[in-house]
Amino acid sequence: MSTPAVLKAWNDFNDRRQFIAGLVQRIIPIGKLLEDQKNDVFSVVMSLFVKKQDSDYTDFLLATCLYRYSMVQDVYLMTADQRSMPPQIFTLKGALTIADREGHIHNLGVYCIDHSNFAKVARKLEQPR
Repeated sequence: MSTPAVLKAWNDFNDRRQFIAGLVQRIIPIGKLLEDQKNDVFSVVMSLFVKKQDSDYTDFLLATCLYRYSMVQDVYLMTADQRSMPPQIFTLKGALTIADREGHIHNLGVYCIDHSNFAKVARKLEQPR
């Protein structure tokens, strides 16, 4: 290969590497979220709802991610599992009906966290009984 071709290949490789590195930085680090003490109260509150509603652990993880990232920007969660998003904490912003490839209809809810409602639920848990 000629020098210009090698330089172009090298630059293309570096561009691709930077792109992938940027993606990796944006992937939600679940383990770090669960270890972050800022999420402790939310984790306790959500675990009570997950247990009561017999929701999946995946729902708990998604809710934790939504909570954590909603602190710095407006983020939403779209899910077909409406029962996993307790209305005491989450606000249904909208709904979307879709059809899959087999023609089955699914309703998806678009949720965000209502931080003031969450604070109320958390305060109730902190009160002695």
